[in-house]
Amino acid sequence: MSEQPHKQRRPLILAAVWLGYIALTGAVLSQARVEANAGPAPLEAIKINLTHARALANASSNRAGDQTPLGQTAAKQYALRALARDPLNSDALRVLASLSDVSSDLVLTQKYLDASNRRSRRSLKTNAAVMVNATLRGDVKTLMVALDSVMRVAPGNVVGPTAKIIGQAIPILPEIEERLIESLKAKPSWSSSFLANLSGEISDGDVSLRILKRLKAEGVLDEEAVVKSWIGNLVARQHYPQSRVAMALLDNDPAGFGSIMTSLSFKVSQTVFDWSFANNDGGISAGYEAGEAAGAGKIWAMNSGSSGGNIVASKLLMLDAGSYRFRTTAQSDQALGLDDFKWVIGCHNNGALLGATAAAPQKQAIMLNFDVPAAQCDAVFVRLITNSRDRLDRTQVSYQDLAIEKIANIRVSPP
Repeated sequence: MSEQPHKQRRPLILAAVWLGYIALTGAVLSQARVEANAGPAPLEAIKINLTHARALANASSNRAGDQTPLGQTAAKQYALRALARDPLNSDALRVLASLSDVSSDLVLTQKYLDASNRRSRRSLKTNAAVMVNATLRGDVKTLMVALDSVMRVAPGNVVGPTAKIIGQAIPILPEIEERLIESLKAKPSWSSSFLANLSGEISDGDVSLRILKRLKAEGVLDEEAVVKSWIGNLVARQHYPQSRVAMALLDNDPAGFGSIMTSLSFKVSQTVFDWSFANNDGGISAGYEAGEAAGAGKIWAMNSGSSGGNIVASKLLMLDAGSYRFRTTAQSDQALGLDDFKWVIGCHNNGALLGATAAAPQKQAIMLNFDVPAAQCDAVFVRLITNSRDRLDRTQVSYQDLAIEKIANIRVSPP
């Protein structure tokens, strides 16, 4: 990659890092509020004691989220008053660091953060700020130390925003990859949840696949669920070739997971390949009942609305180019129930429709032949959607023995 495109992308990437920090700060503050509820409200405490350092620092932290000039000025004044009483108050130092970031004074920010961190090395809020500042300064060593500190005490809602910061920082600081892998070799307790989230934050498919391969080669990935999640996130970002390569990294059950990617199985993999069902206020509800045999079961759907085109059930598949047959058996207690729904199949890449079913007689098989083109159709969606109707009475339909089978191995033209 040339230096010039890299410089052009840097402002956009830095903006994304800051968005990740905002999300992380919000998650941290939600946890901090729980702890703060045990004490008096800071403004009430200040009314009683104008020099109460802890109350002043809390008031400063609360006002720091207000990005208006008045809010930022108030936050700074509260922080300085807290430090006048307690020069080592970690929260006040951290707030001043965040205000320094607003003016892009990274040197002054680092001084405040260093002081805050020495006072409270396990503070979630301080270490979150340290992560962002270290990313902006290119200090990977400090970034990794802060990451470990955050993750070791992080509540669940902090993991995602933390992974976002690292994922967005990787294009800026490629050496993060090496440092991160070295840190994960120690098998920290937070590695699995962090990696599952990180897999969805790396925008470059080739980089994502490379990191996944290295993690696997270094013995860092012990949990198959993390690999499956990584594959699912590659597909969600439409990195289809990379996701197929990643399939080879599944040691224990590549065939089983492959069937989830290529069939209408009801197995739960906790990835993008699972069935998803609509349950909303538009008069639609749906779900499935698993059968005794592996992958067996039925989908049921109810409709009491009038609009058409609503997605009721959906599944993503990865099929090779060729001709296929979709089949299922439909059943409804209402004579017109089957007219309220239809199955559609199309390309996830571009939304091109490959085929749609018509209403079928009671308890008879529905079949649909369709071709998957050789280009621009790496992933296929199968969806049950509603048809428009005039009546508002409720109808219920079930679909059993859902299956997709390949009927020819031919190359076909794009849709």
